[in-house]
Amino acid sequence: MIIRAIRLSLTFLNKRQLLFVLLIAIAASPLRAQTYTPEQVPVPKFARTHFIIDPSNGIIPEWKQSLIDTRGIYFFARYIEPVCVRLDGITSPSNINKFASELVHRWNLEEKTNGHYVFQLVVIDQKRIVYRFGSRIEQFYEDEFIDSLTEKIESVHFANPNGTASFVSMSDLGSHVFRSIAYQSEMANYNNGEHIHSSYPDEVWLSNGSVQTVSEVTNGNHNTGNFKSYTDAASINYYPQLASEEAENYYAAINTNGQISTIDEVPNNRPVNDSRISDPHNILPSWAEDTINNILLRLEADTRFQVAVVCLYSIGENNPRAFGTDLFNSWGIGDAELDNGLLLLLVNDVHRIEFITGRGTEVVLTDAMCYDIQQDQMLPFFKQNDYVTGMIRGVQAVGGTLRGLDYYADYSVDDDAADLSYDDNMYPSGSSTSFYTRSWFKIYAGLCA
Repeated sequence: MIIRAIRLSLTFLNKRQLLFVLLIAIAASPLRAQTYTPEQVPVPKFARTHFIIDPSNGIIPEWKQSLIDTRGIYFFARYIEPVCVRLDGITSPSNINKFASELVHRWNLEEKTNGHYVFQLVVIDQKRIVYRFGSRIEQFYEDEFIDSLTEKIESVHFANPNGTASFVSMSDLGSHVFRSIAYQSEMANYNNGEHIHSSYPDEVWLSNGSVQTVSEVTNGNHNTGNFKSYTDAASINYYPQLASEEAENYYAAINTNGQISTIDEVPNNRPVNDSRISDPHNILPSWAEDTINNILLRLEADTRFQVAVVCLYSIGENNPRAFGTDLFNSWGIGDAELDNGLLLLLVNDVHRIEFITGRGTEVVLTDAMCYDIQQDQMLPFFKQNDYVTGMIRGVQAVGGTLRGLDYYADYSVDDDAADLSYDDNMYPSGSSTSFYTRSWFKIYAGLCA
């Protein structure tokens, strides 16, 4: 009896030990990545969110939202449909280039978009990324650019498989084509931004005003065609500087007793008379206000970017940057989904000009570009008390940049040599908040660390 009990006890212990070992082995072994055949990959829809094919939900919400913003800003109103595919693994075929070509063929992207698509495929277990482009788009993506982008994505952004590679790649694809293809104003509100495939044109409008068809691409004529006046002429020809006497007269008319202490005191003229400028202290003459307002109205109609200009003599002890940010949020400048607003705040008595950008706007109008616009087109005139010329030219430069024109393509800022103030005795002017202090960059840096 005793021997039998011992045998049963050993048998029971062995089973428990075996189960324990099996559980440890399962927990320690990595999960096998899901592999997909071309037939198993969900078909994309040309809509605001369904162009992202991510069946394993490997793209974190932050990057997914950024991808959606990128589509709206860079691609949509240029008649381009992006398709972003992220898969853990692939099979039948396992070759990523063959797999990508199979998807493009199976989904009939060329015909559905009339040659206006940008396709990228990320395969996580291979740490590879490949691209395909429609016949009317591929001319803008030179081999050298694609090779450089591929190397950057594969060597850097696969370190953390969280969607970073998908977002950074699509963002670079969008920003690269942004300055080549004109924003099509008629697409700004098409079907609430959902899809555009029923309206694809047979040509591509270039940002230099010319139109290009596929036959012209084949023949190598990259800048021929009929001129299309899609942009405001004021965004091309900068306003000439006022004569010094005239500038001084306008400067003397400023209400130097004007002071606003809270954002609620700033007149919001948009609901009243649909004006994009607020100037309660007469920093600018009325005709200059009308000029700026007309530029901004046309810019918004053509590109959907919403820009407001506020000129104040004094805000008391308030910090201009914080005041501007609170005002931007209070007025709700920009589309709620696209976050494509911009506030230009001038505070005269402390000599500050602030650019407050929404997340969707800062993708196009970077901090360095804001800085360059201030340095080149605004501060030189402010230092001469010519606020009329400085504000008009600043708004023109903003408009040109948001339209994708090549005004401020240099992203470098020399902080050591920077002269940010237009009065050396005052504290510096600021542009948009430094990108490395923003929440999205902190998340991005943490993921890549």
